Amino acid sequence: MSDHGALAGTQIPRWTNAAGRVSSGVGEYVLPVPPELAARLRSFQAARQTLLFVAHAKVLGALSAESTVLTGYLPPAGAPLRQRGLRLTGTWQDLLDQAEQTEHAEQADQTEQTEQTEQADPAQTPEDGAEAPEPAETLLDLSGLSGLDDGAGAEDAPAATPPADLDGVALRVVYAGRGDDLRLIMRFRRDVVESDFVARVAGYHLTALRLMTENPHAPHDARGLLSADEIDMQLHRYAGPRVPLPEAFLPELFRIVAESRPDDVAIRHGARHWSYRELNERANQVAHLLLRAGLQPEDVVAAMRAFMERTPA
Repeated sequence: MSDHGALAGTQIPRWTNAAGRVSSGVGEYVLPVPPELAARLRSFQAARQTLLFVAHAKVLGALSAESTVLTGYLPPAGAPLRQRGLRLTGTWQDLLDQAEQTEHAEQADQTEQTEQTEQADPAQTPEDGAEAPEPAETLLDLSGLSGLDDGAGAEDAPAATPPADLDGVALRVVYAGRGDDLRLIMRFRRDVVESDFVARVAGYHLTALRLMTENPHAPHDARGLLSADEIDMQLHRYAGPRVPLPEAFLPELFRIVAESRPDDVAIRHGARHWSYRELNERANQVAHLLLRAGLQPEDVVAAMRAFMERTPA
């Protein structure tokens, strides 16, 4: 796998082939935004670019388990590439307010830079300007959106084509389209993540948008981003088939096995092993020792590996 240590911003988990085969190249996963959700985003009190950024930051925080995230951000309307952070605390509305404050500060800085450029002496040799931001691990790309906010002619504007991927970006989250016809396009490096992981991450983005617009005053972490199918898989399908549980408790089950197969190996430790008979005898020795020390039924005992042979460090 390539070294991504030079990338800036919050890192996402590496999710590649379990067999160790590393793919190469760039993959793409496209998920249409449901029309009802796209319409809700369009009619929401906050700008859609703010909603999309907060949703992306929320997903990034869920993937990284970080409370403050930093991602690459390519705004609409030809604005320059930048890095933007968000502190994940409070309600969805708190996150939107925080993001809007950041946007206003960025716009003020951009206006000031533009005025300084216009007022500069044309005869003076232009400076190189501000340094470009470092390549980020993730990038939210809104440059392919047209008609982002309501306004005259927004629906008539052609949908822009998202630009080519930047070098080093592991996961590029692109929204493209116009009006309520939105597409979520996930471009990803195959040596970092796999397509099934990216598909789930795309679903997390839409879930975050739904939760945010359904109840913006709810805590952002009141509900998770996993789908019902993924929750069922983690709780049940990964655990294997359901089997009926025995009525007896573990001590009784152990006694039954020790009586029926006393010479079978019960445990192994390195080159040593103990049969059920030996383990049962040692357990009885410990039990009698505890009873002589005044232990009562249902008392809690801390178990230590005192009877095991210790090996040098």
